[in-house]
Amino acid sequence: MLSILHTADLHLGKRFGAFPEPFRGRLQEARHQALESLARLARAESVDAVLIAGDLFDTETPSPEVLRQALRVLADSAPLQWVVIPGNHDPASAAALWEHVQAHKPPNLTLALTPEPI
Repeated sequence: MLSILHTADLHLGKRFGAFPEPFRGRLQEARHQALESLARLARAESVDAVLIAGDLFDTETPSPEVLRQALRVLADSAPLQWVVIPGNHDPASAAALWEHVQAHKPPNLTLALTPEPI
């Protein structure tokens, strides 16, 4: 039986503009650490894949560092498989974002950018 850990709305790269400067960086780092925590949990529970069902990123234009960090966590968690579905903050129509991710994605990441079986 296939086991999947389902999550959504990580909003990596969220700027937290309403918070004072010292807290922004800590909140952004906590978002990144949430992705690492998901990888640890998935390994501990021996799941086959992690499904991120929308809004991995907070914007259509995350910074290069946010992209690098996210892809590094996913790559480092291999052989764990990841499936990412776009959301309303990082929609499938954000061609530049998903073309970049597609070009740099690790082998254990599947992008579900179209409504087709994967």
